[in-house]
Amino acid sequence: ARKFAYPIQYTRQQLVLIATGIGLAVVLLFVAFSWYQLYRAQTTGQFFYRITQLVPLPVAKVDDELVRYSDYLLEYRSNETYLTTVENIDKNSKEDGVQEQFDYIRVQAMQKAVANTYAQKIANERGIEITDDQVTAAIERTRRVNSSQEISEAAYNRTLEQYYGQSPDEGRYVMKQSLLRQEVSYAIDERAQSV
Repeated sequence: ARKFAYPIQYTRQQLVLIATGIGLAVVLLFVAFSWYQLYRAQTTGQFFYRITQLVPLPVAKVDDELVRYSDYLLEYRSNETYLTTVENIDKNSKEDGVQEQFDYIRVQAMQKAVANTYAQKIANERGIEITDDQVTAAIERTRRVNSSQEISEAAYNRTLEQYYGQSPDEGRYVMKQSLLRQEVSYAIDERAQSV
């Protein structure tokens, strides 16, 4: 009689185990697929860029500091967007030199991501910090330099999006990294400090 009074009692445990097993299998398959796409196929698409922003995956290591995959993809995707939109170069073109250009910006993006990570390491050691006010001032200088008149913030952000595929936050991050490299370069260059 108990079997008929509680017919789902044993099935519920089985359902939980099956659902947990399926969920774990899906997560493992997704992790394996993502690892393959990022590290073997070297996919640079928007989906995997967003994943690397959420999960701080490494792409390289410099002096025991991990270079974030998202920093590398940000640099690469910015240059790729510029080449495809401004220069009108088709990434899949079979013309001579096209693949070499994209290979070159891939290497260049990696070097810049490594340089940014190394600069951040030195900045942490020497107590160098870039404030939001410094970033805002640098962006305002850029907006004034690019035109005889100051361009609006909306026009500046639109230019970032169209030419480089960067959101305003990404543009601020790139500017902050650039300022940090400048500050660190000045801090370690004793000859420049003596002038």
